[in-house]
Order: sequence, then structure tokens, then C-alpha cells
Amino acid sequence: MKLEKYVIVVIELFLLIVMTISISFAAFDNIFYKRKINTKATITEIYNEGSNKLTITDSYPLSDIEGINSNRSENVLNFTLDINMDKNHFIEYILYLTKGYNSTINDKDVNIYLEKSLDNINYYKVMDISPYKTNNIFGNFKINKNNMILEDSKEYSNKTYYYRLKIWPKLNSYKTNKIKYFTVSVNMKAKDYLKS
Repeated sequence: MKLEKYVIVVIELFLLIVMTISISFAAFDNIFYKRKINTKATITEIYNEGSNKLTITDSYPLSDIEGINSNRSENVLNFTLDINMDKNHFIEYILYLTKGYNSTINDKDVNIYLEKSLDNINYYKVMDISPYKTNNIFGNFKINKNNMILEDSKEYSNKTYYYRLKIWPKLNSYKTNKIKYFTVSVNMKAKDYLKS
């Protein structure tokens, strides 16, 4: 009986030692892995409306001043970029639009305007008013030929940017009784680099 108790105590002690070593190794491995993750730069897009798409459907044509000052949900997409990095990295990114295939308004008949802010109050212009213009190569990034570059930037410190994308039909852009659509989605490509 005493021998059985002694064997059980030894087995329990052995299991306790093995579990302690395993937990210590797992904790060390997890800390080391987290350090590796934190050495890179990250950028996160957050869409206030829950989607990266904006569709104008039979929206009234607007003047440039009306379009820039519009806050109607059918003309505005709000989103945020949250940029985080360690002191050894920087990040380069581009924001670009992809036009929906169901769009029935001509590219030249739509105005696009982008502004941003660091405090979500005081916004400044990032891109002048422009029709939808395609380009497929920009610096270190290659995108589909039907996309439009909105902004390119390099960031060297942690920041949060608040963006407002505004889209509206130009005045006198179409005269028809048919329903007209124009859909775009905001996309991003980014690369992180080690500072030299």
C-alpha cells in the first residue's frame, strides 16, 4: 500500500514538473512570437458605414461647390486608416478606387474628391476634383488597369487619418429618364520597409 502511494506521488510530481516546463516554454515562445509581429508596420482600414463601397443612384447632378460641401450619405464614404509601426520601420501605401461593373454613368460625368483629417474635425484636400481616371502602375505598386489612384503616401510614425470620399454627377452630365448608377470601392495596397 505504501509503495503504491509512493509511486502515485512520484508520477504526480513528474507530471507537475513536465507541465511546469511546458507552460514556461509556451509562455516564452508566445512572447518571442509577439515581438516578431511587433517589428513590422501595419495599416488598418475601418469603414464607418461597414463597407468600402459607395454607389450613387440617380443622384442629383451637383456643382463643384455643392459636391465638396455635400454630406448626403449617397455622395460620401467615410473611412479611417490606423497606421502603427515600430521605430525601425516605415510604411508606403496607396489608396485607389475600383469602379463597379454595373456603373452606367460615364467616367467623365462623375466628379471625385478626397479629403482627410488628423482629428476628424479639420479636413483638408488630398485630391482635387477629378473625373474617374484610370491608371495601373504607381511607384512600387501595380494595380488593375481600371482603377484610379486617390493618394500615395509614406508614413514614418504612428498616425490615424480620417478620410471623406465624395462622389457626385457633374451638372448637365446626363439627361435621361433611365436610372443611372455609379459604384466604386476604396482599396489599399501597402508595403513596410526597414529604415536605413
